[in-house]
Amino acid sequence: MADEKGHRPSWDEKISSPSPDSSGQVGDMPIKDVTTDDPTQNEYYRQFAENGAEWRADFEKKLKRKVDIRLIPLLVIMYINNFMDRSALGQARLGTLEEDLGMDPNGTEFNTAISILFVGYIIMQLPSNLLLSRLRPSLYLGSVMVIWGAVCTCTAAVQNFAGLLVVRILLGVTEAPFFPGAIFLMSSWYTRRELTKRIAWFYSGVAVANGFSGLVSAGILANMEGAAGIAGWRWVFIVNGAISMFFAICCTLVLPDFPHTTKWLTPEQRAYAAWRLKMDAEEEDDRHATGVLAGLMMALKDWRLYIFMLMLHANVLAGTFQYIFPSIVQTLGFGRIQTLLLTMPIGAVSAFPVMTAWIANSFIRPLVKRASAIAICNSVANAASAYGTFMYPASQAPQYMQGSAGNACVCLAAALLALALRIIYKRENKKLEKMEAEGIADPAGVAGGDQRGLGFRYVY
Repeated sequence: MADEKGHRPSWDEKISSPSPDSSGQVGDMPIKDVTTDDPTQNEYYRQFAENGAEWRADFEKKLKRKVDIRLIPLLVIMYINNFMDRSALGQARLGTLEEDLGMDPNGTEFNTAISILFVGYIIMQLPSNLLLSRLRPSLYLGSVMVIWGAVCTCTAAVQNFAGLLVVRILLGVTEAPFFPGAIFLMSSWYTRRELTKRIAWFYSGVAVANGFSGLVSAGILANMEGAAGIAGWRWVFIVNGAISMFFAICCTLVLPDFPHTTKWLTPEQRAYAAWRLKMDAEEEDDRHATGVLAGLMMALKDWRLYIFMLMLHANVLAGTFQYIFPSIVQTLGFGRIQTLLLTMPIGAVSAFPVMTAWIANSFIRPLVKRASAIAICNSVANAASAYGTFMYPASQAPQYMQGSAGNACVCLAAALLALALRIIYKRENKKLEKMEAEGIADPAGVAGGDQRGLGFRYVY
């Protein structure tokens, strides 16, 4: 609505200024007239719209706190274990792993063992996320965590390089569902503006894992070498895998599913959880509304997806040094225990999950399209890890000039692609504003096939 001077407020003005109508906003989102096929749900929606802003703010605060307490800490714990199991090979190398398995310490066999994990990781990303959109996340994510913990433990039993490669591929296959699945699950609970903060909390698990894994491995190699006749590096995998399996069982019992199936929410809270997503982007838990193949094709036809993929690929490529970081630190002349302790402060690829949140914010509906987009981007991004470690051959130690120069270039590329996306979304938001100002009821075509409600704007 224009003011007395004929000025029509922009979207940024709309979301930064409180509405004078106490019943006209849900947080920073305007109330829309939405319905479902369920009469009971529609009655809840009507009541939510009629209740005052103060009631909605209080109710939503309690709901988000309840979901935050149940969802975020569990996902953080699962992510810590996911990262620790995947990166345990880098710490185990400081033991007698290469000697026991007959590997050449001056060759590229260790790089191959690191990289081959991502073959299975990439292959399973998309089918796993499409499957998750049809299953209970608590059971699915909990089950794959038990399996990857078991595979990690089995790494302790390998006797040669070939056996190590097989186990690493299996670990990649079993770990693949978790990260995109966790992002997808969070995006099914939180609005776009809430999601980035939650993913930042979620990703704090990597910082914890980077420090905690070095501490755990240092303790194991220092105190368990030869215990029960087992080499210390084998104990690294046994302990890490056992921890994952234990937490998997606990998380499965508590982790929530989608809003409409979560039993520890009241019917009113379940309805409100769906309604607030409707207000955000006219989306609720519609995971059965669109076929899997149709959602996949929608994602592949969206040209913006390919810019995302390149940006994420460059970002992950820059972070592949983390897998050989203990070996890099060891070239400084420290012992293996001191080396592992020195790896604790590092935080790896911190921008990656924020970019992943950007994906969840930008490919909103239908839900199966979002699942496809997240999985595709994560697959292409992690393809960088399949060759990135070869940027750091042992022959270039300790300076690793080739890898360092490559890192600088891909970081610059990621920054430029992010800037390009910001410009693109800013322009598309202006198009959406113009179409709405002209009275066009359905601006969905601007979004490249996405199903968008009036008032939707991209977050950048």
